Amino acid sequence: MRLQESMLLVPITARASFWAMKFISLVDFEHENMPIERPPWVSRTAAKPAAAGAGAERVIDERNAFIMTNIMRDVVRSGTAARAAKLGRADLAGKTGTTNEFVDAWFCGYNPELVAVAWIGFDTPQTLGRNETGAQAALPIWMGYMGAVLKGTSERPLAQPAGVIAMRVNPETGLRIADAQGGIVDYFYQEFPPPEQETLVGGVIGGERPREEVRNQLF
Repeated sequence: MRLQESMLLVPITARASFWAMKFISLVDFEHENMPIERPPWVSRTAAKPAAAGAGAERVIDERNAFIMTNIMRDVVRSGTAARAAKLGRADLAGKTGTTNEFVDAWFCGYNPELVAVAWIGFDTPQTLGRNETGAQAALPIWMGYMGAVLKGTSERPLAQPAGVIAMRVNPETGLRIADAQGGIVDYFYQEFPPPEQETLVGGVIGGERPREEVRNQLF
């Protein structure tokens, strides 16, 4: 996947929590949709990350990027980041994150043109408080930033690359089903379509799979 820009939101720490909230677009001075006031301890030149994409080496298969983005869009549509639906865009994807004891909370999200990360934590690791998860603490910051930066911009649907197929599956079993049977549409590598009747431990229904093959698949 190639991204035109890469953004990192200022972390909220014990030392800089006020400025992090006020100065959320520190890393991108050029977006006119979000005028900001720069605090004296931050230089302008430090806030201009190099543009990504032009001439960049592809690091993963574009099919992998498409399928993973589709999965991450489910996080925004109906998962832990469903609150981001309030932005009214269908081209957003991402993942919340929370460490043990609520020490860190973050949300990493993007569309085909822009990626941003919001993180919350203390300089000296300590709990943020019960239920201070990525969805609860970090996602609203990310939404505030992306909502302002993407305001007035067109949505960028992700093009399905060659070699990826869409097939209808049973969401409970992952098995392929006919269109008339309902289910959901999901994406797969063309060479690895979902099975119609295969199970993890029994192979094709009515058949028997060698124990060694089952063990390899499990581990």
